Amino acid sequence: CDTALIYYQEVLTGWMATQGPNDPKVANVYNNMGICFGLQGNYERSLECYNSALNIRWEYYGDCHPSVAASFLNLGVNHHEKADYNKALSFFQKALDISEEVLESNHPDFALIYNNMGVCYQNKADYQNALELLGKAANININRLGPQHPEVATAYNNHGLNFFETGDYNRALRYFNKALLIRLESF
Repeated sequence: CDTALIYYQEVLTGWMATQGPNDPKVANVYNNMGICFGLQGNYERSLECYNSALNIRWEYYGDCHPSVAASFLNLGVNHHEKADYNKALSFFQKALDISEEVLESNHPDFALIYNNMGVCYQNKADYQNALELLGKAANININRLGPQHPEVATAYNNHGLNFFETGDYNRALRYFNKALLIRLESF
């Protein structure tokens, strides 16, 4: 990511000079820089970049746009990585609320949001809410991508982790096996 960040900084400087600091392309660069900083474990810099992206997108698109929802989702992921689960859930909920206003109910963003929320609830040991949300994510992915897609395997794996944490090892093993079979077939 170090090399990518150097290029992103160059692109950011260029876009700001030609398009101005409030252009959505500038927000996209900030977003990508936030991803890189997050992958490096530099969550504070990541948070700064995500907030910059959100502010630009909010100003440009208003408060009810898929790009604004994506910014809230990224902020949630950032806080989840820092184990600030309540704050993460707050941002995930904002992403969900916006998405419900502007996207069709089977849009792939819902699976992503539900999955992130479910994993967050797992980490808070709220396994019932986790199971409900992970189930929603799995159903969207099955209907959208088919039952043998790697995203479905991820959903099954998360279900398995949830059951494992609650001590239901037989159900956990069933979901882990379902995930494994899909992954083996897709590679």
